[in-house]
Amino acid sequence: MEKILTKLAEAKKIIRSIDHLIYVTYPLINEPKIFIRCLEELSIAVRKIISCILIYESFFKRIKVYKNPQKNFSTFFEKCAPKYQITRIQILQIKELFEIVDEHNKSQIEFKRNENYVILNNSKIKTINLEKVKEFIFLSKFLILRANEIFRILST
Repeated sequence: MEKILTKLAEAKKIIRSIDHLIYVTYPLINEPKIFIRCLEELSIAVRKIISCILIYESFFKRIKVYKNPQKNFSTFFEKCAPKYQITRIQILQIKELFEIVDEHNKSQIEFKRNENYVILNNSKIKTINLEKVKEFIFLSKFLILRANEIFRILST
């Protein structure tokens, strides 16, 4: 259980720093390149939260954890998300976050246009703006709150 609490603390730290970066630093420097770095870090934090929930559920033998991350994500989305009141919209947002980061990693061209950061990859265009990043921050904060409710028992 120590492993769960450590991962959760790491996720909280990442989310706190991204929140500061977007709400305090970004208005000062006004550079859209920050958006992609924020999304990469938020992706890491969300993966840690999902991992914590999967480890917790497998500890009580409610689910099985696989070596294949895709199977684990589908297990989370199918079995854990409804139990922890994570809505269909939030599941789609999580998938979108992972997809954007994946597109960034595969992208051929990236550039900033006005207040947006644009990712081009094989005729797919993804546009990231401040509002989109704030949505993902809100989502990650929600997931942290859900995880805190679950693990409050462990930390006492």
